[in-house]
Amino acid sequence: MACSKKVEQLTIFKLYTLSQFTVINVDQRNFKYRDWLEYEFGISNSDYIDIVEYLRKTRTKQKLEAEVAFELLEKVNEFDKRKSKNYTDDYAVNVLMPYLWKAKNTLPISDRVERRIIEIFEEQFGLYNGKNGLKYLIESFNNYNNGGYFENQAIISVNESVKRKGYYLRFDLENRNVCLYDIGKEILENEGWKGRNISIHLIQRRVPCAVPIELGYSILGANDVVVLKDRISHVAAKIHDGLLNKAPELDYKSRLAERIWRQIGLQQDLEKGNSISLKLTEMEFKNDDTEDIETDLIFNTAVHEIKHKIDEIEKPEQVTNWDCEVSAHLTDIIYSNMPYYGLKSAIQRFEGFYSISGDEKIGELIKNLWTIAERVTREDLSKQELRDLVAIEYNEYRTYQGNELLNLSEIETKLIPKLWKKQYN
Repeated sequence: MACSKKVEQLTIFKLYTLSQFTVINVDQRNFKYRDWLEYEFGISNSDYIDIVEYLRKTRTKQKLEAEVAFELLEKVNEFDKRKSKNYTDDYAVNVLMPYLWKAKNTLPISDRVERRIIEIFEEQFGLYNGKNGLKYLIESFNNYNNGGYFENQAIISVNESVKRKGYYLRFDLENRNVCLYDIGKEILENEGWKGRNISIHLIQRRVPCAVPIELGYSILGANDVVVLKDRISHVAAKIHDGLLNKAPELDYKSRLAERIWRQIGLQQDLEKGNSISLKLTEMEFKNDDTEDIETDLIFNTAVHEIKHKIDEIEKPEQVTNWDCEVSAHLTDIIYSNMPYYGLKSAIQRFEGFYSISGDEKIGELIKNLWTIAERVTREDLSKQELRDLVAIEYNEYRTYQGNELLNLSEIETKLIPKLWKKQYN
């Protein structure tokens, strides 16, 4: 197959980024899989297939890495010759991103080029707390590879630097994946909270990269949280299409769910569980278009993630994963505009915890939430009636240490109105 002009015109850096994912089936007849590729990497199916075929026919991984190293050298030399230093985006996309792929690959970059890449980072983004964020990140990553530990503060330092120019960097140490995002919207900006200034960023891919499964996340110790627009747009479209075509995907397909329900004393089978779960989705979104669903998911995720950050600040002793998630999920049900769907999501998340731990407290909470869900769908309870019932569960829940969850009064009066105004007005 002759490669398209579009592929020939792609920079080596985009090809290199995409080459990380070439162990895939590119059979053009597998339309469902191709749809997944489009979502996963943020480019069209036809372009992706052309790129993969081009890579397979013209380059080995080693040759491609050598070409990237050469292109990095050329870019660094080009930057040094420019009179204007206004090349931040060119550097971020075409140098910083492929350079950081060394987390997953070994690029044959000379010490001089690497040193210059790190220096240019400082020239373009400045220092944070007196440190070059990129140098700090690479030193911490190298320490981790040599048996030491990786400092969260290193990625925080990078992001505090690149945020000045509207970017956000994800450095996934576990999967060795890196992605550069644009900050598209500040949902909350430098809100004072107990001596910290907290923010919520809505971010979107700047370059092709794998989309995380979560809708948002935060880094321990950082002052901000992020909401992932690419992931949320995909989920919103999937929900809308499922309801529009009257063919939503079943939430429960395995008998494992029935076993969990029996263990916690809940009398229901897969048919009943799926019926309640689908009804909650219909009650929430049956009259909404994809944009409406996306708007609600963004707000819901913002509430969820900022609650994690506030708990981190005010409840540092609250360390078990399920306590943290119970706190955040119940809070987003109470304050978001999509409590029916939030209830469904919370139940499924807690069932995941229970399947691993068998914790009686989590089992009791799951049972209580299913009881609420059945009542909501049977009696057609309003959103506020549901919120009130979940608020009772929040107030009665006790953490692993036997403590109450954080009182919500300050969040309700100080934070939620600002988030609501920003998202819906």
